[in-house]
Amino acid sequence: MSVAENILHLVERQAPSLPTPEDARSLLRRRGILVREVAAALDVHPVTVSKWLAGTQHSTGSRAEAYATLLQILADHEVIDEALEGKS
Repeated sequence: MSVAENILHLVERQAPSLPTPEDARSLLRRRGILVREVAAALDVHPVTVSKWLAGTQHSTGSRAEAYATLLQILADHEVIDEALEGKS
């Protein structure tokens, strides 16, 4: 593997990938998170988030990273909550 391939591999491992718009909508719905809350957290307009969730616009750059990270954290918390519910 070349140095560039190694760097790319490390970056891909660290940056979460975006789920499909359908999966993102489903996750937000299950977690009770509103579009305006996502927009406020990412400092974007709610219409922008709605377009991401509809699949008519794609987030890019640092916004895409922040959006992917937010969704990954929500998904991780969902898994933890489900595991804890199974133990009670």
